[in-house]
Amino acid sequence: ENPYQVPMKIYPNPSDGKISIYAEELIGKDVSISIFDIQGKEVFHKEVRFNSSTVQLDLQLAKGSYEMLVMVGGEKMTQTMVIE
Repeated sequence: ENPYQVPMKIYPNPSDGKISIYAEELIGKDVSISIFDIQGKEVFHKEVRFNSSTVQLDLQLAKGSYEMLVMVGGEKMTQTMVIE
C-alpha cells in the first residue's frame, strides 16, 4: 500500500489565490508544490516544509483552472483548483 496517498485538502476552492493545503500526514515532511495551467505550463513552484497540518500560499495567478502537483518522497498527489 502506498503510504503517501494522503488525504489532502485545498481550501477554499475556488479561491482568490490565498489558499491553504491541509494534509495531516505530511507534518514534518519537505514537500514540493508545483502548479500548472491548463496548457500544462508550470506557473508556480515552491519547496515547503509542513511544520503543522496546514501550509498557506498566496498565489498571484490569473483566473482559471489549475492543477496542483504535490510531491513528497517521490510520491505524487494532484488536485484541481480554481482561481476566480
